This record gives sequence, C-alpha cells and structure tokens, in this order.
Amino acid sequence: MERIGKVTLESGSIRKEYQFMQFSKNSYNRSWKAVFKTQDGMTAEDEVQIVIDGQNATLSFKKKAISFKGTLNHDKLSVACGQYLTRMGDYKIHLGVTYEDDSWGMKPEQSFELLPTLLENGNWVLTPQTSSKDGLSIKNIALLAVDKDDKIAGPMELLNNLNLIPNGEAQEIIKTYKTTFTSATGENYTTLNDLIFKNEDYEIGIETKGEKHKYLKSGTYVVNATEGFKIINSNLNYTYFKKVGEEKKLDLKSGEMVVLANLETKKYEITMHFILEDGSKVEATYNGIIEGKGFAITDKYEITQVDQLKRILPNGAVNGQFYLKVAVNNWDIEMTLDLRTATDEKTLPAGTYTLGSGGAAGTLDSKFSEFSCYSLNKHSQKFKTATMKVSRKEKIYIFELDFTDNEGERYAGIISGEVKDMENPQ
Repeated sequence: MERIGKVTLESGSIRKEYQFMQFSKNSYNRSWKAVFKTQDGMTAEDEVQIVIDGQNATLSFKKKAISFKGTLNHDKLSVACGQYLTRMGDYKIHLGVTYEDDSWGMKPEQSFELLPTLLENGNWVLTPQTSSKDGLSIKNIALLAVDKDDKIAGPMELLNNLNLIPNGEAQEIIKTYKTTFTSATGENYTTLNDLIFKNEDYEIGIETKGEKHKYLKSGTYVVNATEGFKIINSNLNYTYFKKVGEEKKLDLKSGEMVVLANLETKKYEITMHFILEDGSKVEATYNGIIEGKGFAITDKYEITQVDQLKRILPNGAVNGQFYLKVAVNNWDIEMTLDLRTATDEKTLPAGTYTLGSGGAAGTLDSKFSEFSCYSLNKHSQKFKTATMKVSRKEKIYIFELDFTDNEGERYAGIISGEVKDMENPQ
C-alpha cells in the first residue's frame, strides 16, 4: 500500500493514481518499469517517468531518451501525434500512429488515447484505444522517421501496448511559482495598505495592516501574524494569488513578504515567500516604485495643504511673542508655534527661526511649541529640531517648515497664506 496525501492507493494502480491526480491540487511524479510489446511480439524494457501537473502529463523514457506529452481525460491519456522526440542521424523522430490499413498518421489532429487496463498480477497495460481516421482503427503507436524534406521515411519502432510495473514510491511535486513582478500599485487607508503586484503571467494582492507611515515601511510582513504591526491579512478579497486572465483566486495561507524601502534609490526591494491554499508555493521578487498616494519613498512627511494660520494671545503673553496656531494636510497635523522676536515688533518679521529656549529673539521657543500628527498617532509632541524660514509679500506669509520629533521622524514643506489676527490677536 502507498499513501499520497490522504488517499491510499493499491500498489501499481495507475488508474487510481490518474483519478487521484484529477482531484489533486499538486503535481505528481511516478517511476515505472516499462515492458514494450512490439508488433512482431518482441519485448524490450525501459524506465518510464510519469509526471502529472493537473490535467497535463509527461511520459519520459530513460533508455530511449524521449518524452511526449498528453492530457488526462476521464482516466484516459489523450496524446497528440506529430510531437518531436529526438534526432537519429539525418532523421528527425516524431510520435505517430499506424492504422489498420498500414497507413501512417503524424498530424496533431490525429491523436490517440492510452487506456490503462489492470492485469491480474497488479500491473497495468497502456493500450492505444482511439480509433479514427475515416473509420480506421489504430493498430500501433509509431516512432516515425522524417527526412530533411519532412517526408515520412518509415517507422523506427512500433508498439501496441506498454506494460507498466511499479518502480519505487509515488511522490507529490509541490508546484512552485517563481516569478519577478514588473509593476506595483497601492491604496492607503491609514493603517491598511492594499497592494497589487503584476507581470504578464501572474498577479498577487497583499493587504498589510499596522502602524501608519509615510510610505510602506521596511520590515517583514507575515500572513496572519498575531502580534506586532507588520501583518498580512488573509482576506481573499484583497490577499490572493492568481493567473492573469483567470478569475480564480488562491488564498495565501502562510508565508512572508520582506520589504526594504531604499531611501537612496527611492525604490522598494521586495521578496515574497508564500504557501497557497492548494499547497503550492510562490517565490517572487519586485524591485521598483509602488504607484499610489502614500507610497513614494521619502525621508520626510510632506507638509502641503494649509488649513489654518492664526495668531492668538495666550495668558501671560509678552511683547515680541508671536503665538501661532497652524493646521496642515487636511487637519492631520496641528501645531502650536511660539515664535520670539524683538520686543517692539508688531507683526512677525521675516527671518529664520530655530528651536531655542528662554525667549531669545529669532527662536521657536521649545517650552510651549508642540505638534500633533493624528495619522501617525502622535499627540502633543515636542520638537527635537526645528527650522522655520519666514518671508512676506504684503499680508501673505510664506513659511518653510523643517522639523523632527523625538523619534527622529522628519516633517517638511512650504505653506503660505494670510495669518488671521496677526495685528490684533485674541
């Protein structure tokens, strides 16, 4: 008895092995001792390797050094004629058939079927079954010699059945998809990233979950991780593997995606190792950018849209103190900026302000200045470093901001607008 997966096969049962493979989700490899019975009754031995991948089968003959392919269909192996096998001297050897009127067939549409028949001793015989060229039956499988003008010179060998004896144990072959993706797109939903990688053959979707970052963060993302930030959600709507042009999606059951966001090249270097729901594997790479907002690799959190510019007058304010409330990026970042100038200034003068303390002119005072970045889950953070260049054109102020938080995250950008209540703070 032999066991493959959860199915138990009787030794030598090629039919059951065929049936098993029709429902198997992995490839299959089996070695047989083959005894050829030729038209004149002579016999010869060889070793045959049968490799099945889904409904496709390849039969390879070791001594003869030839292989031909077929398709499994209801326990029968359908084989197309005309397949090139090898070369012998000046002749090319092709697979063909002879009919009962001794004519030859070598065109692809002249296929034959091998039907397995169980013998009493447990061995199997593969016999050509299908019939049909103008009602004529197939007598033999033929190895046909073709000359340089592509004319059939004659059969090199004829056989009308193939006796197969089990030779070693059957082995499952784990199918592995090795590929390099050529494009990547992404959509960002705060703590979720929906990624799609593609090439002309395959597509993989990956949904990552974790902390918000200004781009896809470097690290190892694990399918269904139970802790930590770098998680791949096993959700077939967003996490899957499929062949391009096909609807069927396979779930990612386990594995990981290793991401390196290269700040020098501004490109992602990604490797993937996954096991799919059918037991097959994906080994893939991707090097390049990820198209979509929130995936450009940058060393700073970009400050763009301005939502609020307002001067207020806090309790205990002193002359030369400009206390600004600033909101940017659709209110994602809110800042309190305590800018200090000479005591006689009525409006904020142009200049460069750097982080300082003690109320010195030309500084952004560190005691009361702070910010919050809600998408990064940072609240009332102090500045670690800060530089603010201020220029003015009539009532419009231009602020060039560049600062870091205590974790070293950098925020930078240029905003402009009229500062509300600049001359009459409330």
